[in-house]
Amino acid sequence: MTIEFGSISEQEGLILGDYTVWVKTGFRVVNRSKLILQGEYPLEEHLSTLSPLLEDRLVTKAGIDPSNNSLRILTGDACLLSIFPGPASLETPWLLFDNRRRPRRHMEVYRDCVKGDLCNGY
Repeated sequence: MTIEFGSISEQEGLILGDYTVWVKTGFRVVNRSKLILQGEYPLEEHLSTLSPLLEDRLVTKAGIDPSNNSLRILTGDACLLSIFPGPASLETPWLLFDNRRRPRRHMEVYRDCVKGDLCNGY
C-alpha cells in the first residue's frame, strides 16, 4: 500500500506527493476511537475500506514511536493510521520516500533498525 502526502504532481510518469509512505507490514486504522481495519499486511481488498478514510485528508499530526519504530498518522477527522514494522530479519518495513529531492531519498524502517539515505540524524 502506498500513501502520498503533500502537493501531488506527475513525476517520471508517476503520480507522487512530496512524500510517499510504502507499507509492507502490519497496520491498524481507528476512526473516532472505533477499530475499522487491521492486518498483518495491506491487501488490495483493504483499499475499498481505506481509500475513503485516507484519501484527500489533512494530516494533523504524524510521528514515529521510538519504542518500536511504528508510524502514527492522524487526520483532521479523527482517523488514526498506525503502521507497525517487523524486525529486519523478516523484511517487513515501512518506507518513507522524499520525492522533493533528486535523486529521491528514502528510509526503510524496521522495528529494530532504520536504513537508508534519509535517516541521518534519526
